[in-house]
Order: sequence, then C-alpha cells, then structure tokens
Amino acid sequence: MAFGKDNLKMREYIYSLINFENVNSILDIGCKDGLDLRSMAKLSNCKAKLYGIDIRDRFINRAIENSKDFSNIQYLIADTSKNIPFEDYSFDMIYSLNVLECIEDKGIFLDEVNRVLKEDGLVVFCHFDWDSVIINGKDKPLIRKIVTAFADNQQDWMGSVDPWMGRRLLGEFNKTGKFEGSIFTYTITNSVLETGNYGYGMIKDFEDLVNDKLITREEYDKFHNEMLELNQSGEYFFSINMYIYVGKKA
Repeated sequence: MAFGKDNLKMREYIYSLINFENVNSILDIGCKDGLDLRSMAKLSNCKAKLYGIDIRDRFINRAIENSKDFSNIQYLIADTSKNIPFEDYSFDMIYSLNVLECIEDKGIFLDEVNRVLKEDGLVVFCHFDWDSVIINGKDKPLIRKIVTAFADNQQDWMGSVDPWMGRRLLGEFNKTGKFEGSIFTYTITNSVLETGNYGYGMIKDFEDLVNDKLITREEYDKFHNEMLELNQSGEYFFSINMYIYVGKKA
C-alpha cells in the first residue's frame, strides 16, 4: 500500500500522541520500509537509538536503503512472534502498526513486548479494523463479499489473521494484566478516487483477490467499474478506521 497524503497525515496524528522528550530508544516491530522510524528519528532525541524488525527481508533491504542518511537507525530480520531478540528492559518505546493480528499467540508476543520494555516505557500499537471498511456502491452483496474476502485473506508470511484486531486492540492489552492504556481513533475518509488516496490503493489491492481465487475477474471488474462511475458522479466514498493503543506497564 502506497504512503499517500492521507496515510502520512494519519501517521502525523499517531506521532502527536507520543511524548518523545525522554525517549532514547525505540523498537518498531513490523517496520516495513522504515518510514515510521525515519519520521520518529526526526521527532525524538537526536541521540536516540532506533531499531526496526520485520520478518520479510525485502522490506528490511528497502528500509536499509531508504535510511542511509540515518546513522542511529538499525534493522534486522526476525520473527518476533515468540521471541524479541533484545535484552530485558531495552527500550523506552515499542511501536507497531498492523502487526498484532498476524501473531498467532498474542499472549506470548505481548509478554515479550513487556519484557523488553523499560519499567517506565511507552507502548504504541496501531491497527486498522479491516472488516469495517466502508465503501459506497449499488451492489451491496458484492462489496460485502470483496471487503470480507480481503479482510479474511491470510498471506503466507502471516501466522494468523484477525480483521477485527482494530476493535480488539484494547482488549488484547487489557487481558494481559501487564499494561494500562487508552485507545485513540483516526478515520481516513476519501470522497475522490485518485492516485495517492488510501482508498484508491486498497481498491487496487482488491484485484489480488482474483489471483487468490477469492473473487472472479468478472466480480472485480464490475466492482471497479462501479467505483469509477460513482467517482464520476460525485458519489464515491471510502472510509477506514485506525485504532491506536497508547499505554505503559501496569
């Protein structure tokens, strides 16, 4: 998914919830190409150490290339689902976006998050609620089918899939008994179907469902053509909610 203006604006909101004043070490779990770490490097203490982990080497390779000008950012390839490869109490902040649903045993994973987080450390986990994507259209059954197929689609690198993780994020942390925090919500809304908007990227990604045999080519083409028509008539509408958990150790 491309980082368009609305996606970047959402990230600015997430960063605004973080007090970087005493943050000297940051771990981003599921860092992808390092965008969040590069952004936070500019907001945090200039001496802060930042680390990014991702299970996919293609993202880490891209992150390393994109972060050449940041000597305080390091990246490594690792599966953090059962073990985070750092010592106890290593980080002032642990950040993650759209990763928790992919972890099969969330209890073990959050125990590890708790272990490597300092006693007064901050945890910031963010997640879209994929099953509550809103798209206007005339063919309700088809739109529901496509949204659900996309939300439930487990890619080969994912240990699990839960399209309701956005609405379950607070509960996942609460039931560990190890964190105290609050949920914040940010809504991305598009009324125009154009390159750079989050909705445009997601609608393009829906086409992958054809290759995965979750919808037919005819179904996707019908859906896509309807989106183009609605955009032309001024009726196009797309919306998705991001939920942000900001907390500390209990």
